[in-house]
Amino acid sequence: MSLITATAFQQSPAVQTRSFVALATLAVSQVDDDYIYQILVAFKSVLARANESNTAPITSVLRCICKILPAIAGTSRYIRGLFWLAVALLQGSHASYYAEASSLLQVTLKIMEEQGLFKNNSVQSVLLEAREPLEEVTSQLDEMLRLSFETSFSFSLAAIIFKGLRHSALKESAEAALRTLLQVTVAAHDPNVSTGPTDLTTHDALGYFIALLTVSTRPKTFNRLLKESKVDNACDTDIGIPDADDDDGGAPRLTAEFLSIRDSTTALLVASFVGSILSTAQGDDAETEILYGLLSSLCFSYPDIISMTYVLILPLHVDNLVQLLHFHRCESMQDRIKDIFANSSNPSIIRSVSNIFRVALQDTPRFSNSILTQGSTSSLSTVDENSISSRTYSSALEELGMQGLADSFQFLPPNRGHTTKLLQWIPTLVTLVISQEP
Repeated sequence: MSLITATAFQQSPAVQTRSFVALATLAVSQVDDDYIYQILVAFKSVLARANESNTAPITSVLRCICKILPAIAGTSRYIRGLFWLAVALLQGSHASYYAEASSLLQVTLKIMEEQGLFKNNSVQSVLLEAREPLEEVTSQLDEMLRLSFETSFSFSLAAIIFKGLRHSALKESAEAALRTLLQVTVAAHDPNVSTGPTDLTTHDALGYFIALLTVSTRPKTFNRLLKESKVDNACDTDIGIPDADDDDGGAPRLTAEFLSIRDSTTALLVASFVGSILSTAQGDDAETEILYGLLSSLCFSYPDIISMTYVLILPLHVDNLVQLLHFHRCESMQDRIKDIFANSSNPSIIRSVSNIFRVALQDTPRFSNSILTQGSTSSLSTVDENSISSRTYSSALEELGMQGLADSFQFLPPNRGHTTKLLQWIPTLVTLVISQEP
């Protein structure tokens, strides 16, 4: 340990990278905050020298931190800050350290759960409080991605992680991170929430649930998702969920009522996120069937929101770096629905998009006129007093700080200097994490 520690904190990249790998294996107990402090200082130096063509030093230190953290004796003051370090690295969108950042997110979240930090408070309230000293950097990253953790913790984090589910080498890491977030969130006890069946909306876990639908398309995998979500009535045929033992029973059918979508803000976030997921879907599979079925269900309670997501595409007027992060939907939902009418052979998908088309067709002239005149926009559903009304799709999401939810994020292209620019923010974040009070 003495030899490895001495070499790990040297400046030689070749020696340092291998030393941190060995250190992660040897340091299995009696690790304290002073030791974590030294590793974070070394990590800051590694980041300062890093570039996107050589990420091995970054990944080796991240792997070391992930393995060492469970061995910390007592409570560490760095755990919550390290969670946000993991989030920042995921926001950075470099595929090379995505798996390590996902692991760091999971490890820190599980340690916080074991330490009882979520016994009397929700996950999002604990972590948002821990984020306040770090906002100098985290707010800039949020602005770049056009997301707001204050508006919706789960949808913001799910949108950032989701790109890994479309990457064959990173799919397992993305799924594991989302499942950990879901399980820890629904298990957390909030004294302000009444006991009873889990309400994904109240617990702010709905974003993770929807993202995991893409890997839960069969009855068995879907019932696993329901159990992890602690949702009751998993085999209730009234809501279209087949028996778990019948894996040939077709794709599950979700409704707004089952997901406890009770207000237009939540409906807007769901419709936007589902739309971004569909923009990278295969087009005629079980995933597409589930997602269009959910949008079709929203038609009954929130027809105006579905009309807006059907007609409009959000404009993206930002610099080149941000454009690379956002995979902008070059076609609207109506274009994809036209393609389904022309090419799909799935009767369930056709029924769902037919319902969406029917609802959108009733309101399309009203939305088109309001956009052209830039005057009063159509009102959304007024189910409750918090309903969003008289706004366009773009302005509604903008006011929530969630414009990025309508886009599907992607990894930055390699070896073009973009990731190096984003990495320049991370050393400042590490400094803020180190400087946190016990």
